Amino acid sequence: MSQATLGSGPYRNSSLFSGYYLDERVADLDDWESDDEAEAAFEALRELWELEGEYVASHGEDELIDQWIGEVLDILGFDTISEGTLPGGGGYVDRLLYESREARYTAADRKQNDDREGMFSGASALLEAKQWGHDFEARFSDERPYRDASHQVKYYLERTPSDLKWGILTDGRKWRLYGTKDYETQTYYEVDLPELLESGDLQQFKYFYCFFRPEAFTEVAGTSFLETVWTESETAAQELGEDLQDNVFTALRVLGKGFVESNDLAIDPEDESARAELKEQSLVLLYRLMFVLYAESRGLIDPEEPSANAEYHENFSLEEVRSDIIERVEGGDIESGAAFREEYSEFSTTIWNRLSRLFELIDDGEEALDIPPYNGGLFDHDDHEFLAENAVSDAAIAEVIFRLSTTKNDEGEHVPADYADLDTRHLGSIYEGLLEHEFRIAPEAGMAAVAAEGGQVWKPADEVSVADAVETVDGGGLYVVNDEGERKATGAYYTPDYVVTYIVEETVDPLIDEIHADLEADGLARSDTEYFRRFYDRVTDLTVLDPAMGSGHFLTKATGYLTEQVMSVVREQEIQSYDEQEFRRDISKEVIYGVDINGMAVELAKLSMWLETLAADQPLAFLDHHLKSGNSLVGSDITEVLSEDNGDDGGQLTLTQAFARVRQDTLEHVMELMADLLAYDNETLEDVKSMEELYDEIREDPLYKRLFELANVHTAEEFGVDVPEDAYEQMASAIEDERDWEAIREEPWFKSAQTTAAEQNFFHWELEFPEVFFDSEGEKMGEAGFDIVIGNPPYVTHGGKQDTTDKSKLLYYDAVYESSEYKPNTFALFYELIQDVCKLGGRISYITPRTLLDNQYMKNIREILVTNSEIQCIIESDYSIFKNVETGRNVIGIFKKVNDVRSDHSLRVGTISEPMDLASSGTQNIKQDYFLNTPEYKFTVKNNLELELYDKLKTCGKPLGNFVTVNNGVNTGNAADVLISNEPTKETHRRFIEGKDINKYTITWRNLWINYDPSLKQRLDPDDLNTRQNKVDFALRSPELFEDNKILLRQTADKPVGAFDDEGYISRHSTHILRLKEDVSIPLLVILPIFNSSLLQFAYQILVPEKGRTFAEVKATNVRKLPFIIPEQSQKSNKPTNVTEEVLNSDKSGRELAEEISTNGNTRAALTQSSQAITELKNSALNVSVGC
Repeated sequence: MSQATLGSGPYRNSSLFSGYYLDERVADLDDWESDDEAEAAFEALRELWELEGEYVASHGEDELIDQWIGEVLDILGFDTISEGTLPGGGGYVDRLLYESREARYTAADRKQNDDREGMFSGASALLEAKQWGHDFEARFSDERPYRDASHQVKYYLERTPSDLKWGILTDGRKWRLYGTKDYETQTYYEVDLPELLESGDLQQFKYFYCFFRPEAFTEVAGTSFLETVWTESETAAQELGEDLQDNVFTALRVLGKGFVESNDLAIDPEDESARAELKEQSLVLLYRLMFVLYAESRGLIDPEEPSANAEYHENFSLEEVRSDIIERVEGGDIESGAAFREEYSEFSTTIWNRLSRLFELIDDGEEALDIPPYNGGLFDHDDHEFLAENAVSDAAIAEVIFRLSTTKNDEGEHVPADYADLDTRHLGSIYEGLLEHEFRIAPEAGMAAVAAEGGQVWKPADEVSVADAVETVDGGGLYVVNDEGERKATGAYYTPDYVVTYIVEETVDPLIDEIHADLEADGLARSDTEYFRRFYDRVTDLTVLDPAMGSGHFLTKATGYLTEQVMSVVREQEIQSYDEQEFRRDISKEVIYGVDINGMAVELAKLSMWLETLAADQPLAFLDHHLKSGNSLVGSDITEVLSEDNGDDGGQLTLTQAFARVRQDTLEHVMELMADLLAYDNETLEDVKSMEELYDEIREDPLYKRLFELANVHTAEEFGVDVPEDAYEQMASAIEDERDWEAIREEPWFKSAQTTAAEQNFFHWELEFPEVFFDSEGEKMGEAGFDIVIGNPPYVTHGGKQDTTDKSKLLYYDAVYESSEYKPNTFALFYELIQDVCKLGGRISYITPRTLLDNQYMKNIREILVTNSEIQCIIESDYSIFKNVETGRNVIGIFKKVNDVRSDHSLRVGTISEPMDLASSGTQNIKQDYFLNTPEYKFTVKNNLELELYDKLKTCGKPLGNFVTVNNGVNTGNAADVLISNEPTKETHRRFIEGKDINKYTITWRNLWINYDPSLKQRLDPDDLNTRQNKVDFALRSPELFEDNKILLRQTADKPVGAFDDEGYISRHSTHILRLKEDVSIPLLVILPIFNSSLLQFAYQILVPEKGRTFAEVKATNVRKLPFIIPEQSQKSNKPTNVTEEVLNSDKSGRELAEEISTNGNTRAALTQSSQAITELKNSALNVSVGC
């Protein structure tokens, strides 16, 4: 947002920092402890102000710098260089500020050597000065590459080295700080210096001193005071969002209950549709309140004229209502809600009536109060009759407002939550968690929410103590819950901002670079007006899609980033007529597309986009044509519903050809209307109303609707709807005639298809977004599809025992998607979907679980990706990116859709261990061809050297399965209590070990015994077992598995670890048993040290990259595939190696033994020196040479 956050205190903060952090926490920083230095500067500046204050307004800019600004900088402790020319030319800054004289001397030397990059790199900040009283947002009258002073500073910062991170803009009175961490030009921190000096308050003065002195910019241990404030402000905003996220669940419940009780609504516990309607309308009201809190906090609804401002605050302002509520309930029982019932009536609707007037004011506008009509549908009475007809009591709505708009400070007091601190991404995360929840009616005993594994779950109230209850609901009352019984989920799939930023920038930048390259190839310079015109046309021709958009996080980020790309070109122009908010709105209207199966998610995404593009003098942008509800995975391409064939010998058109003509004519008409729709400026209420009417006209076009219905029939067939063989012939012949089509609509199969379409939320991409797929004449474009597809698709595994997905939908997935293997996961289906909706040359990026890389059931989607796209980048996280969510590790993939993958194409791969690694992750290149030659097209993030080593191993060695058999141990099944004991009581008892007893080279027997008697299976009675099964179920395996010498492996591990067993242990199924094949004469004692070497561990991690995974498991099939090399001399000898004998006979601990073995060789050095296969063992210990 470009609007300022007004502050009544010592500073004005426009989203650069967190207002809450500045008020509550900044004083805790060590750098704030500077009273002595601050007081000395305070007194010096007050003395200077007494001398110069009465003259500053009459000074010109240069004189003001000499007599006032320069003196202030001197008192603060800066050394300066005047009028430093930008490194690339194109302007100069008034002053470069340095932390010390030595730093200035160094910069001056660089200046003399014409090293302007170095001169700027060493500066603490740049400073741009203006005449006293200058309006920083006023357009310059002369031609410059920036339209006003705030854009000027941003322009300068963009053209200086990255080491220079801060800019200061001042007219002597206002001192404004800009950073480089945000796209926005109106993101800053500002103080009024004379006002602070005249206040006489040292602590308030420190909001100038601590932020503008040299020490504020100086990095110590990798960070500076300003960067610390910025980083911790982000943390504070995140904490605020998490606090409000918890509150909003209570707010939704209270609001739903308020609607029921205030209006005597009869909600049947079994009436799912009534509960859904109540939730939907409650969410709409919460969205409205969020919009107003955000807009008021940013000064977007705040009349400037004093009398209008007073009128608004007295009769409409939500902030005033909130302040009154906080004052009245503080000190009462807020947690239970009693405080609100004590202070407010449960019958009066005074607050509701005030809110209704406020919403009407926002919807329609009021010129006398300088409030434009925002419209947009969110506040429309006709669209939300429920809210117009039902009110909520003062007690309930007061609690709702309180929950939504307060937080606790460090002292535990309730204070107003500053929505200005929250980005749209924070707001989205607050409300997105509600989308999968529903209202339910509590049973007679009531329900109570308790903390559980990072989240909160509902339990019957009589099973929960008062102390443990987070929230309680009486019997018959409403509570908010998801399918898992959770009040608040243990985690959220809301994508962290650093990931969203990375994905957006990595997909957008290549296309922006292409545009620049094309324009420069045409001989245009960025300073040319024609350059900007063509650049902007190309940018607004782009199409960016999130097919599972949720709250619109990726789309708002893309809007902001594309706007900044446009502004970077604007600042090169010699014209000031461009408006950043106008660009933002145009991009949101023309470039951004999104789909979500949840209708309220679509409304939340619209709200996020409205807040992202909100302007104080314009209505909310029209977005209905690009943000839509539907199941992205289910639908038909209208061009494929009926394919064309040739005319008959008489030259007559066949029905399918006739249909194709109707389809083309209809889409040509629709495209004409869509062009008219996009032609509106979207700047006035009349524009928005006209767009709404025209969009309704498009959707109601008779032929257009028939195309949707026909596509519904085509899709419904895959859901099992029985459609006659001649159905398409009937529809093709009737589609142009209204009466004939009405007859088709009466057919039972047709009705069934339309019902299925409504139930399953069919979404037909070509019909929903015709401008993306068809030209102005209704013909399918050669480069049809979206330029950029980004997002975080849902991760839902279908087909399991707990899966409640409609079986017909699973049949559809199996029929339509090649990636629907075994238990299909939706993220794989989304990856396949985008092959159809992304254009050739388009960019694709998702964040998904890392199972994409190597899971055997992801084979088909990997094949699709590796053969239909040039993979640009694969980044794996070795931690779970999503907080408190059981997704395991994640992977970010970036792809470019192509027809033919170049044989020499390389991609970047890498691994990140923490969020900060992503922007600077150390990636390396590997050839994509490698994936084509791996089993099951497995992806890897290993580098070329590691892959070369692995290939060498495969070439030189043979699969381990050629030498040994690999089997599991005994499965004790439901008889474990009978089979296993701590002492032997029968002759059939044998020593027993489990996987956890096996370490590298050693076995630790824990005095466990197993009754190894196969006849027990026939003699035991199921009633004697601790089982619900009606049978005895266990498997002791063949005794030969255990009697011979063997190597035992632990199954639950992220790497194979082996130990030699010549004691005849019986091992559990949590172990693997390696035994020599009959025709192999190599001793196991030769195989074991090679198996345990880091060489084989390296090979295993290439084959199965599960290192660090919580539930990693060594599978027998992977052990058999390990490339294994037997030293030549060992193949000729039956004697164990000396090193192995020493290890087995040693009294050393398992850890010491492991260390001894692991130091017996150097993998890479051996390969480099001899080009032979490598082993971790010393050749001297083995007394062999290893060759291929």
